[in-house]
Amino acid sequence: KLTSSFPKWLTGLYMALCTQHVPLHKHLHRIGKSPSPYCQHCPGVEKTVPHFLLDCPHYRRAQHTLASTFG
Repeated sequence: KLTSSFPKWLTGLYMALCTQHVPLHKHLHRIGKSPSPYCQHCPGVEKTVPHFLLDCPHYRRAQHTLASTFG
């Protein structure tokens, strides 16, 4: 099992990212906690896990750090 050696908090984070049940606009909108599923920095683009982690230009510095850390 992939997560068997992970600490419990990391397993929870991994599962949340995989299922996209994280506090980003798309999920929050789906559960009625955000008025819009769209990224506030990218008009017309839903703020999803892949958008947040890989594509949104507003988070480029953090994306670079993530890519440098995990290759």
